Amino acid sequence: MKEKLVAALICMLLVSLVPIGAGMSVEKEPEPEPEDGVFGITIIRGFVSNVKQQGTSITFRAIRLHYLSFSTMEKITGVVRLQKCTIDDFAFERRWDMGPLGSFSWIFGIIRGDLEIG
Repeated sequence: MKEKLVAALICMLLVSLVPIGAGMSVEKEPEPEPEDGVFGITIIRGFVSNVKQQGTSITFRAIRLHYLSFSTMEKITGVVRLQKCTIDDFAFERRWDMGPLGSFSWIFGIIRGDLEIG
């Protein structure tokens, strides 16, 4: 009889602790964005279409674009496929247009900052 009573009390205690534990959560603070500084450069190369240049920025649709981004703490590589991209502040850019009316291009460039995707 005592074992059943102790088991019932333990179950009631556990049932009452679950809502208390569910309410306790730790919120993550967003990490600060690293400053680009001297090493905040990105190297891009690949096939793009619909290139539109407005001032110092270039907007295009990436067909297959490889990028290598250097910052003070890390190196990030990746491939962008079939997404709209924007690039600002070119340090060096070379573009070869081909296809009907130059709608398809192969681009190589070194930019200060990051590649904006989306």
